[in-house]
Amino acid sequence: MQKLKREKPYEEELSLVKQANRDVNILPTLEIISHSANNGVKSINHLQRDFSAIYDTNYIALNAGGNFFGTIKACVTYYFAPKLHDEGLVPGDDPKSIITRAQHFLNKGSLGKTITELKHLPKPLATIFQQWMEDASKRIEADTHFPKIEQFIQTNIQHQIKEYEQL
Repeated sequence: MQKLKREKPYEEELSLVKQANRDVNILPTLEIISHSANNGVKSINHLQRDFSAIYDTNYIALNAGGNFFGTIKACVTYYFAPKLHDEGLVPGDDPKSIITRAQHFLNKGSLGKTITELKHLPKPLATIFQQWMEDASKRIEADTHFPKIEQFIQTNIQHQIKEYEQL
């Protein structure tokens, strides 16, 4: 499970757990996390860095407002202040407000709320964050299911130790 924390592939470990545990209760959980096993899962810190990089790279598109003057304003603003800052839960359904709220949720560690917020972006802008949302979803799956697997393994090991001691 240390590989999960270090963003390393865990396919070998997953295979061993699958072979050792034929319990019908844990197999569905193992299947859920198996699609991330060959590449590993990005940490929340990595996701935060990626989010900022996507925002910085696409600043003008995200802030242009769909018109010429908005594009000019976004270019000037980018020149003077290109970094994204947590401004809290700002109102509005424009892309900048959505991104600002998403950044706020991400800074709080709430990946689910961040994804929900990003899904409110207009289609062309939402695609900019599509891979990020997929990576964040994998992190959510890992955080949800790995503790169950760890608990299952520990319980099985303790049970095997008790059986061995009784021999």
